[in-house]
Amino acid sequence: VRIPAATPYCVDKYEASLVSDEGVSWSPFFNPGDNALRAVSVEGAIPQGYMRGVQAKAACERAGKRPCSKTEWERACMGSPSKTYPYGNTREWDRCNDRRSKHPAVELFGSVKNLDSPCINQLDDTAHPAGTDVGCVSDDGVHDIMGNLHEWIDDPATKHLHVIERV
Repeated sequence: VRIPAATPYCVDKYEASLVSDEGVSWSPFFNPGDNALRAVSVEGAIPQGYMRGVQAKAACERAGKRPCSKTEWERACMGSPSKTYPYGNTREWDRCNDRRSKHPAVELFGSVKNLDSPCINQLDDTAHPAGTDVGCVSDDGVHDIMGNLHEWIDDPATKHLHVIERV
């Protein structure tokens, strides 16, 4: 999706799933480890979650992409003019996959740690298939940029990758 910012850029329409160089899908229920996989944007695929930032960055780079900066991610999420949520300024619970009684990591480990554990994606009703929450789309056409999974961004201010999520 082309984001019409001062310096336009593109973001994937759907959250990334992973494939091998031969195009074989990687199961989102397993951490990719050191496998040479690339990120693809596929409607209806379970997105790959719960992996380290270096793995996410490498998968982006193998696909000829890169993680968004914080500013790029926020613009893609909030639109222009800026809104609080991708769909407007008023929170609409359950429009996106954005409500659980406990974070999945807390359910498994008692705290938000081990975010690269493949067990998290195996809990019931964690990541929805990409694009299936039809109301969770920005004005620019980016799906699931709020909720569903945490996103890795490349933050030049901190000179490292970190997880961001608008909830």
